[in-house]
Amino acid sequence: MSPLNLYLILRSLWAGFFISVVTFLELPFGGIDRPGMNRRLYGWAKRVLDLAQVNLQVEGLENLNMVPGERYVVMCNHASYYDIPLSMQVFKDHCSIRMIAKKELFAIPVWGPAMSRAEFVFIDREDRHQAAKDIERAKGLMETGLVFWIAPEGTRSPDGRLGLFKTGGVKLAMDMGAKIIPLGLEGAFEVMHKGSVKIHRGKTVVARVGTPISTENLPKNQRKQLTAQVREVIRSLAHLPPDLPELGQEEGADA
Repeated sequence: MSPLNLYLILRSLWAGFFISVVTFLELPFGGIDRPGMNRRLYGWAKRVLDLAQVNLQVEGLENLNMVPGERYVVMCNHASYYDIPLSMQVFKDHCSIRMIAKKELFAIPVWGPAMSRAEFVFIDREDRHQAAKDIERAKGLMETGLVFWIAPEGTRSPDGRLGLFKTGGVKLAMDMGAKIIPLGLEGAFEVMHKGSVKIHRGKTVVARVGTPISTENLPKNQRKQLTAQVREVIRSLAHLPPDLPELGQEEGADA
């Protein structure tokens, strides 16, 4: 690893660690409000992207037409460590975006409490009663303006191609009564892909936002079809080849 690449990785890690510590230390005093947290998170995203000298181009924001009080989730292809900061930069002027994260992350000292304070959420799928409560809490947050980001593949693509979409992401959107905003990221894989510690600076990433897809009044037996539909829309937005058979049939959740 070159000294420059090591420096970039350490600076990027420090940026995330710093805002986590600051947010954690503010907890006894009530913390900051949502607009302040947005500035903190989006500032982190910008710093990380600036370190990698990412040239982000955004298309399709005119498709959003978001209605206050309605619920939305963003679903995105997941090919890079940079997908989350990229997504935050795409929507920074339009909504407060957060992640539905894995439950285990909230048990990490400092980081977990900071995530909770920043209004990140998890859904406890091992306990159906608790999961129902978690979903209701998320729905309430969405009605106040939060938009949750979900990667329906469940993990980063090892080769940049679009992988299986687990039906759990669409099930969650249906349970929440949320519209799905499809987001396709083209070029993120080339910045820093799964299994790599090399940051490729100066790459161009094109983020394309699609028209929100309604889940209203859809019966449960339409989940697989809707998952396949969302996958095809994201594949098209990301300009990825249709190189796999029809997918979207894998059960499970991906948050």
